[in-house]
Amino acid sequence: MRVLLVLLALVAVARADDKALAKYKGQLVVAKDAPPTTAGELPKYLEENWSKDGHYDLIGGSPWDMNIVAVLAKDADKATLVFTDAGKPLQEVEVAVKSKLVVTHVKATKAAGFEPHKIYGIELRRGDAVLAKADVMLRE
Repeated sequence: MRVLLVLLALVAVARADDKALAKYKGQLVVAKDAPPTTAGELPKYLEENWSKDGHYDLIGGSPWDMNIVAVLAKDADKATLVFTDAGKPLQEVEVAVKSKLVVTHVKATKAAGFEPHKIYGIELRRGDAVLAKADVMLRE
């Protein structure tokens, strides 16, 4: 039996103000802190956790908990969160899209093929199109 990433929760966030989220379009924000459950608090959360260079460090060892928020340029009903290792897909998780937002919580584990002190790519895809992306360094 193959162990995959665990998709723990999808938080439904009401339609957020597009203007307040404009600078985050096409971006993935990765954080340990849980995202807010209301749209009004989302811009502040993104500002506090956003990395301009798209690189995030997660400290804590396996399992590495990740709260991921992506702001899309266009509406979609679903997408695939793809973790890559040296450009090759490692794990994939289908996620729902709500009002141009993806808000999800996943865990990366050693059993799923993730290793500490290594950088992994994270892409949010719809088919072959990459909607948002970031890199994450897993640390112990």
